Amino acid sequence: LDMKAAKNLARYCAGNNINIIRTQFARENYIAILAKKYYNCKAEIIHTCHINTENNIIWRTMNRFFTSYNYKIIAVCNSVRQKLIANNYPANKVQVIYNGVQYRQVIEKHDYIREAFSIDNDKAVFINLARFSEEKGIFFLMDSARLLAESGVKFALVIAGDGPLYD
Repeated sequence: LDMKAAKNLARYCAGNNINIIRTQFARENYIAILAKKYYNCKAEIIHTCHINTENNIIWRTMNRFFTSYNYKIIAVCNSVRQKLIANNYPANKVQVIYNGVQYRQVIEKHDYIREAFSIDNDKAVFINLARFSEEKGIFFLMDSARLLAESGVKFALVIAGDGPLYD
């Protein structure tokens, strides 16, 4: 646990009148909570979670302690919410807010993607725009694509992004 980072964060928030901190990873969430608990940081902490994985006993114990100090915890779907609660996040603080995708705009752009990548109309099109790193689920995506292909599903997977796993 990085107490120096927590102290610096509390000082920065106080000096810049910051009243909300939004975190996305456990380490940053824990630092923000330490700033609030031990260094009198007045900011409310909102943690967002996209990952639907089971935590081990150590993480579940830490989650039980630390996340009780979060103002809110945002899950991007109901299955992530259920997994967070199973991982000892406080159910009364976990709220689902779906990632915003304008369905009509995606449908309107669909033909453009098919044309740009010469994708036949009989194939489903999946598009992934993300940083190529393990925590973004790139290996899960590849495994899922392999399973779809092995089961005979006709699809095209368009991937765009950059990151440590790009090559």
